[in-house]
Amino acid sequence: MEIRKLIIIVEPKQEFRERIRGYARKIDKGKRGLIARESISFPSIDGLKQFLTPKRIQLLKIIRNQKPKSVYELAKLSGRKQESVLYDIRLLENSGFVKIEKIKDVRVKTIPTISYDEVDVRIPIKA
Repeated sequence: MEIRKLIIIVEPKQEFRERIRGYARKIDKGKRGLIARESISFPSIDGLKQFLTPKRIQLLKIIRNQKPKSVYELAKLSGRKQESVLYDIRLLENSGFVKIEKIKDVRVKTIPTISYDEVDVRIPIKA
């Protein structure tokens, strides 16, 4: 089974913009498959550390391994308040770490999902 990875790239905003422009130019030339992997960019290591807290990493692990069927269940599994978990899940969703599926049952269930098995952090040092 292939391991699916989410790539986190720590790079200044200018380098991020240049990388995306490079992808766009190649796509314009008809080249495909250039952005095959999921990736998220942070402008600094400090920004990454502030965002990816131990509690949020714990949520990602629970979602990946235990596959909770709702945010309520995720809160129970993590031992945290549902409001706090929902706040973190919304942040993780807005940043691309988590996808949310809403299913209408007796009431609407919010189901967090993850499509990757591990996270790789890349810090380019090449000038």
